[in-house]
Formats: sequence, C-alpha cells, structure tokens
Amino acid sequence: MLANAHSVAKTVAADVIGTLPRPLDGSSLVHLLSQQVHAAVTVSVDELHAALREQQFILHYQPIIERDGNRWQMRAVEALVRWRHPVHGVLYPGQFLGVVRAAQLMTELTDFVMTEGVHQAGQWRQQRIDLGLMVNLEPRLVRDVGFAERLVRLLRQFDVPPERFTLEVIEATRRATVSSSSMR
Repeated sequence: MLANAHSVAKTVAADVIGTLPRPLDGSSLVHLLSQQVHAAVTVSVDELHAALREQQFILHYQPIIERDGNRWQMRAVEALVRWRHPVHGVLYPGQFLGVVRAAQLMTELTDFVMTEGVHQAGQWRQQRIDLGLMVNLEPRLVRDVGFAERLVRLLRQFDVPPERFTLEVIEATRRATVSSSSMR
C-alpha cells in the first residue's frame, strides 16, 4: 500500500519526503520532519535567474481570518512565495530570499508575486469569491518609480478593486500596512 501511495504521489509530481508505517510512531514522524527542517540548501544566482525565467516560483495563500459576531470569516489571503526547485523540492523564503536580495532580484520576484496573486484574486472574483489579497513589500521597492504604475495596471487588468489589495511593507523590526487605494 505504501508503494502504491508513493507511486501515485510521483504521478502527480508531489514531493515525498518519506513513508511511515502504521501504527504511527510520534518519534518517527518528528525524526522525518526534522530532517526536512534542518536540510541546508544552497542556491546560486544562476539558479534564481533560471527559476524566474522558467516560472519555478509558486504562491501559497495563508488565510486572514477575522471574527464576525459569533463566527470566524476568511476576509483575505496573504500571498506567500515558494520555489519549486527542480532538485531540492519546495523551498521556503528563508532558504532563498537572502540570495534574491544579494543578486538584486527582489523587484522581479515581487513583480511575480503581485502578478500571480492579483491574477488569482481576479479569478476568485469571477467565481464570486470576494477575498482581499495581501502582498509583502520591501521598503526600497516603494521608491521604485515604476512600481505604482505596474500595480495599478495589474489591478485593472484582472479587475481587482484597489481596496481589496494590501501591501505590507516589511522592515527588519516592524511591519507597516499600506492599502493600494491610497495609491490612486
């Protein structure tokens, strides 16, 4: 049964980090997961360029939940970038953002996140799913003279109202939230 599950996972291009027999032993699970957390990955600038060119980056969406009376409501999602690396599997930002910054590719990566995120938000709107979108932004990109124009063009292209889009300007010690509706 484990071999069949592994085969199906490969068929759908899922990354399998291991298998655990039944009954599940908590220490085996911790051991398997800790191998993944502590796995050191080194990526090069050339790999980053290839990843951008070959669209290896993907977005995951973290729900933003708010209390509405007696129930919780998902009001928005935050776009989280991941890298589907051809050798190392899915990489998290902590494994590649340092190299992105050093290679001065943050504008390109942010443009990818905004484009994919706004495109997805537009698709949700067409399906009558009204979710806001939040995207992290480094402070230096606010000074990019073409940034606001690119953002407004994306919002119009995918029919996403500016009030449904939020930029979170990230700094080392604090976050400041800026709504795109103030950019009109």
